Amino acid sequence: MQRILLLACMALPAAAQNAATDRGVPPDDRLLVCNKSEHTISIFSPCLREEVAVLPTGKGPHEVAVSPDGRTAVVTDYGEQKPGHTLTVVDIVAAKVIGKIDLPQPRPANPSEEGAGKGPNKKFLRPHGVQFVSSEQVIVTSEATRRLVRVNIKTGKVEQAWPTAQPTMHMVAVTSNG
Repeated sequence: MQRILLLACMALPAAAQNAATDRGVPPDDRLLVCNKSEHTISIFSPCLREEVAVLPTGKGPHEVAVSPDGRTAVVTDYGEQKPGHTLTVVDIVAAKVIGKIDLPQPRPANPSEEGAGKGPNKKFLRPHGVQFVSSEQVIVTSEATRRLVRVNIKTGKVEQAWPTAQPTMHMVAVTSNG
């Protein structure tokens, strides 16, 4: 029996239009479900009681956040045996993947800093919790590197990272005032 993990239910503004609407799916009727084992995200119409789209993600999609305007979703690609290090960006309105964001760690300016000499491929591994902090930015936890990371989904760039002493960073929430 196939198991799916329900991660988020969201509504789109009434003004939003999309291909799913052309098939009779009201624009404010969406349910997003990450299918961890299948490496996909499903978009359901609870009103119609049907799946309207299945989109590919990275390995082991874990969490999903929806933008303030309800048009974009960001999925954390947690990985499986090998840790993940990407985010999948979804246009909910068009029901399509619009990007994949890699999460590289910047190289230290000072060679004596932590991580120096580890090569250019060091990543923020095991992205898990995710929340929008603006229409273009998300905050993501990186469990394996014990960092909170701010990512610009329009530019696809890591803008800032903060270390934490917590042994495992799992989820993140943002206050109403940011």
